[in-house]
Amino acid sequence: MYKIFFNHRILGVCSDWSLCRSRPDAIAHKVTNNFGIAQLVAQFRQNEAMKELWLLTGNPDGVMRDVSSCFEVVEAAGGFVRNAAGDVLLIFRYGHWDLPKGKREAGETIERNAMREVEEECGVGKLTLLSRLGTTYHVYDGGGAACLKHTHWFTMRCDDDAPPVPQTSEDIQQALWVPVDALPAYLPQMFASIADLLCCVVV
Repeated sequence: MYKIFFNHRILGVCSDWSLCRSRPDAIAHKVTNNFGIAQLVAQFRQNEAMKELWLLTGNPDGVMRDVSSCFEVVEAAGGFVRNAAGDVLLIFRYGHWDLPKGKREAGETIERNAMREVEEECGVGKLTLLSRLGTTYHVYDGGGAACLKHTHWFTMRCDDDAPPVPQTSEDIQQALWVPVDALPAYLPQMFASIADLLCCVVV
């Protein structure tokens, strides 16, 4: 299953309608071949009254590739980082709470991309990459081009006792450790894709 977030709207791709038919705003469209996918994507982008459109297919990976071809794809990575106390590392930027992440540089592995972004955005060290968590997808305006960001997430442990330091040059206003039981209070001020990821992991 894939979920592409357009702010709070979702364009989904899945093979089993039972996974999403209980969602109150979900509309299904059965895809029998790759023809017409660009038109479906364009219609969804233009019709903001449509909250969720799910493309049902026996080949979700192939349809996702076709959907991605409608956008300029941006590869990125980030971290779901916890310290010895089990707290989660969050950043605050552009009016939203978020997880540290950023674009992949040329020649960089996706794992190194994730580690580098956490180090740079939060000023922390002593990181250990533990496991792959998943991938989120969201669409944004890239200065005239519609961009689809694929953000690859990894769980990490941080053994740095120094407080995190926000990377203000990247407009990050805060970086702080948040106890897991306090995370629900932050969800309303998160991007929908990040809130969805956290709800699947800890909340």
